[in-house]
Amino acid sequence: PTDLTLTRLGTNLTHVQLSWTGSSPRYEVFYSLRGSDDIQSLVNTTDTTYIATSGLNHSETYEFFVVSYDNDGTAVLPSVNSSIESVTLTLPSVSDLTAISTSNTITLT
Repeated sequence: PTDLTLTRLGTNLTHVQLSWTGSSPRYEVFYSLRGSDDIQSLVNTTDTTYIATSGLNHSETYEFFVVSYDNDGTAVLPSVNSSIESVTLTLPSVSDLTAISTSNTITLT
């Protein structure tokens, strides 16, 4: 597979979407913490898009890559044109927040 892209879905979520270009019958998505040798399989799929919705934590940087498989189930190593994509899942920061309390109501602006 080539042209691996990674998109974070929402600022307060640990969900990411991966997409890539390829024509293989099956793919396997892998991830690891940046700098770690502990590489985990995330999913086996026939699609060229995958949304990871669990297993990732805030304040961590993850690296992802995709391996394709041929019709016989033999892994085809990532090509020179493929890439490892990384994302750091940080919590959003809030600035210039004002809270006004009147009677039983709090208004945030």
